Amino acid sequence: MKAYIINCLVAFDQFCNVVLGGNPDETISARCGRNGNYLSKAVRWVLNAIQPGHCEAAIEHDEQRAAKVVTIEDHAELSETTPEQR
Repeated sequence: MKAYIINCLVAFDQFCNVVLGGNPDETISARCGRNGNYLSKAVRWVLNAIQPGHCEAAIEHDEQRAAKVVTIEDHAELSETTPEQR
């Protein structure tokens, strides 16, 4: 149940990022960690005051999620091919 709630929160975070013009595969925290504009710096400062290293950890988690998706998609493609196509 805890994983489900976390997944829902991440999905909501990504949705909000898209509404604000960001990448659909990225959270707001990761976006703020990567961008150098004034608003991103301010948000990063607040988030890092609450949890040190928050934005850096968000970037790492986004990259881990992306790698997991690629692995799942690669596995699905392999299972769809016939032995002759492999």
